[in-house]
Amino acid sequence: MRQIVIPALERFKPELIIVACGYDANALDPLARMQLHSDSFRSMTALVQDAADRLCDGKLVMVHEGGLCRVLRALLRAGGDGAA
Repeated sequence: MRQIVIPALERFKPELIIVACGYDANALDPLARMQLHSDSFRSMTALVQDAADRLCDGKLVMVHEGGLCRVLRALLRAGGDGAA
């Protein structure tokens, strides 16, 4: 994220950031086996939120495509405002 996604966003200078959130990379997913945990998703969300705050006045839309409840909770916590 820090080496590719964030620099790409900084070069692109978006007016709005939209993220489709799938959780196949979660460690609990029996098929993908990518071994990410709730903290990983929380960190990625915080990075994107920070980029949105800096680049497009905080305009960030995150769409949940389905997945694990624990991961969604981590995503909402990282988004702030006491959503979870």
